[in-house]
Amino acid sequence: MFTQELGRRLQGAGVAVTCCCPGFNATGLGRELPLAGALGRALTALGIGNPQHGADIIVKLATDPEFADSTGGYFAARTAKPLQCPEVGRGEAVQRALWEATAEPVHDIRRPYDA
Repeated sequence: MFTQELGRRLQGAGVAVTCCCPGFNATGLGRELPLAGALGRALTALGIGNPQHGADIIVKLATDPEFADSTGGYFAARTAKPLQCPEVGRGEAVQRALWEATAEPVHDIRRPYDA
């Protein structure tokens, strides 16, 4: 939703705005949770959750000329196929409302640091 709204806001600026679903990645985030170690070892043994897959799609979206005109695009990690935002988040009005509801508190946080 943010990507699509940002894409509209930067339209004509020569900037491609994309995002990805990195898939399941066993990054160690949450490693302090019960059973996290056992789950991580099991996923590794099964070849599931390699963080490289998430990193690969990010690099591809940022560097591959194929995605230079994909503003607002949402892509799958392994295949780089376009995905759709869930239906509830597809409308421009709801995307704009989310942006604005989030921008105000973020702006308030930054305000003391502005020069």
